[in-house]
Amino acid sequence: MKRTGIILFLAAPFFSSLFAQEKVDAALNMFRANDTIVKRQVEYKDPGRAGESVLWDFGKLKPVNNRYTVLYSQTGDTDSLLAGTEHQTRYYYALQNDSLLLCGYENPTTRISYETPELLLRFPMQYSDKAEGYYQGRGIYCDKLDIEA
Repeated sequence: MKRTGIILFLAAPFFSSLFAQEKVDAALNMFRANDTIVKRQVEYKDPGRAGESVLWDFGKLKPVNNRYTVLYSQTGDTDSLLAGTEHQTRYYYALQNDSLLLCGYENPTTRISYETPELLLRFPMQYSDKAEGYYQGRGIYCDKLDIEA
């Protein structure tokens, strides 16, 4: 009995570190310059009810696009300024402290630059966390019309 108690005491730190949901951490999960992510677009399906202890099965959805690629590149002198290109749109990101920010985007018709960047994610992130805030930007559409966001 004494031996079992000692083993449980020594194993407690190990078991307390086991979680079903891992945290999303910048060091392990943040995209980097020269990363290429290949996604698969699927048809929309209503996931049903939300909340904890809910199981969603998206395994049988029909693909719309099997090779949807996102390419990331460095845009400045530092690793914290990146651009992601997908569907003819280039998105500009900044990693500042613990926050991933969207600083603007451009495509053949539109250019937007955020004076107050949009907060996309705060690291580390875990289940039930949320990121919210305000963003403000200005841009141009078809080189003729001013845009405010």
